[in-house]
Amino acid sequence: MSKTGKVYRCKECGYTTSHWLGRCPQCDAWNSIEEVLPEKETKKPLTSRIPKGSRLEEIESSPLERITTDYLEIDRLLGGGIVPGSVLLIGGEPGIGKSTLMLQISDALSRKGLRVLYNCAEESVYQVGLRAKRLGIDGKNLILLSESSLDASINLYDEIRPDVFITDSIQAVKDESVETQAGTISQIKLCTSKIIDIAKRDNTVAFITGHVTKEGVLAGPKTLEHMVDGVFYFEGERDGMVRILRAVKNRYGDTNEVAFMEMESSGLKEISNPSLFFVREGLGETPGATVGVIMEGTRPILVEVQALVTRSVYSVPRRIVQGIDYNRFSIITAVLEKLLQMPLFNKDVFLNIPGGVNVKDPGIDLPVALAIISSTMEIPVPSDMFSFGEMGLTGEIRQVMWQEKRIEEAVRLGYREGVIPVMKRGGPRTLKEVRFLREVYEFIKRCQTLS
Repeated sequence: MSKTGKVYRCKECGYTTSHWLGRCPQCDAWNSIEEVLPEKETKKPLTSRIPKGSRLEEIESSPLERITTDYLEIDRLLGGGIVPGSVLLIGGEPGIGKSTLMLQISDALSRKGLRVLYNCAEESVYQVGLRAKRLGIDGKNLILLSESSLDASINLYDEIRPDVFITDSIQAVKDESVETQAGTISQIKLCTSKIIDIAKRDNTVAFITGHVTKEGVLAGPKTLEHMVDGVFYFEGERDGMVRILRAVKNRYGDTNEVAFMEMESSGLKEISNPSLFFVREGLGETPGATVGVIMEGTRPILVEVQALVTRSVYSVPRRIVQGIDYNRFSIITAVLEKLLQMPLFNKDVFLNIPGGVNVKDPGIDLPVALAIISSTMEIPVPSDMFSFGEMGLTGEIRQVMWQEKRIEEAVRLGYREGVIPVMKRGGPRTLKEVRFLREVYEFIKRCQTLS
């Protein structure tokens, strides 16, 4: 504590100091240090109540009664529906469609007879009403509220006792008992704690939306994600049509699951078969295009990988990548140059995975290498061929998880040929199993001979 009694805290990570700093020494964020009122410690009497425990063998396990939203993608993401009493956090960039998603979920739940209280603290009721009219939502059991005071919204909650309570967003509401601005660390933690208390007390479903920082993580303290029952990130390009709702934490379902949706003028629509959405027809007509099979959670999805390799007119060749991590792309190009003597040092290399999807699955390595080789050698890859596999630094093609499921999904969509890592049990005869990158290179050369 400083002599002046002032305390400064970083609004990004919660770091506290006795004086103002331009940059936080803990998270390196600039202009994030702000003055806050010091919290006074109050001694509370120790409780004499002795809690009663329960033997594990005496606890009866019964299936949870979930509330479905009529959106199959979202219900599957949540593990079959919404569990009453759960608190779910939806994060995403401003303008990505979080409010639209919440409004459509509110309408789906209200049509089931559930009472929904929607506190749109960032917008006015009139603005939300215009959006609801554009989306064709009437919402007979939907009550809109635009209140920045969390205490006022809770007072209305106690009066009407809704089944669903939505706060949009947690950075826009504040607790009047703390004399700090909305969006600060103390406000976010306190407001979230109060919402969790009423949700667990009344077995009410609570949705909370939150913004993300430029690094792509939820703004506010990291403890916010530990407090809630589920954390979901709403991702996608703002100018694109595809939106991905990704589960990061889910106490009542599988993590790392995703739900694919498409943003239209009439709202968000489900994409029931993402593979058909991300892959176009006629890939064999142009060199540098191939189909890869990736896993999003436990779900196999086919994506198109496009590569363009051209002679560079600059002293430093350009490398532009969209859809995968740039460091992974750099490793793949380095392995191609080292092991295949492929002259990429003087060429511009552009890589793109259309559709706005961001692939983190290591099984995308082999499709990326195939696309770059195909574009460099000007040899088209067969349009009915798929591939997947992780590539090591020494050029070996390594196995990835869920190989059988990937093959089944590709065959179901009409793909009969494929380049895959060597399987333990052996794959179908129509598939080319490879161990090293050199075999992939020879396969592309045979494609030129066959054509």
